[in-house]
Amino acid sequence: MFFSIIGSLFYWVDTLMLGYYKGATYVVHYSVAMSLAFLLLIASELLTPLFFPMVMRAYSQRKTAIIR
Repeated sequence: MFFSIIGSLFYWVDTLMLGYYKGATYVVHYSVAMSLAFLLLIASELLTPLFFPMVMRAYSQRKTAIIR
């Protein structure tokens, strides 16, 4: 339980500090940007296992033009 509290604090400390020093408008912009960045991170994590085997197969067959 202690670690989940500390983890939550680390997750929200940037938003809390931004809200304290800059205000709600900055928090909204920051939250939207972080959500989009997280979405891109998740998308790349989902696509990597799909394309990695194809790239390795092409590389092992010396078809590097396909990779580029």
